[in-house]
Amino acid sequence: MFSLPPLPTTWDGYHPLVVHYPIALLLTAPALIVLALILHRHRHPLNLAALVIMAIGVAGAWVALSTGEAAEEFVDEVGAIKTILHEHEEAAEMAWKTSLLMMVLFAGYTFVPWMMRKDWPRKVTVFAGVVFLIGYSIPCLAVANAGHLGGRLVHEQGVRARLTGGAAAAPEAAPSEQGEDDDR
Repeated sequence: MFSLPPLPTTWDGYHPLVVHYPIALLLTAPALIVLALILHRHRHPLNLAALVIMAIGVAGAWVALSTGEAAEEFVDEVGAIKTILHEHEEAAEMAWKTSLLMMVLFAGYTFVPWMMRKDWPRKVTVFAGVVFLIGYSIPCLAVANAGHLGGRLVHEQGVRARLTGGAAAAPEAAPSEQGEDDDR
């Protein structure tokens, strides 16, 4: 029979559950902006949709940061884990801050013409959109880097989230030792 998996019982346990949403949303928004540049007649609803997706992605990134900081308290920061964890945290903060800044800039790009009750000429709209997309590559790269580093923590170092109120799951064995055990 179909049943939902149990939800984590602690805030830190939500990190693996929530972290993928902002990644998907923040990396999807540029596709809508490109569509708005191509389909000029539909640019207003497409830009508004991109802005909503960015806003939800930025809010989700804040939640992911919050749950990640809570989860960090339960990780034994030794060796490579300490270095990768620090880089992951820095990349995630960079992704959130730059995404927030770009969202505010895009809100201006979207709403200033509407508030002035005057559309910009198509060349200006396209030029500003392309410049924005070039700038938006910064948070996209930060998101991708944070995701990659998070993946390294999980798949290379064996770091796991606490899904219940107990202790965090420790790595069972170093990656090289796991490979040796599999060969026996």
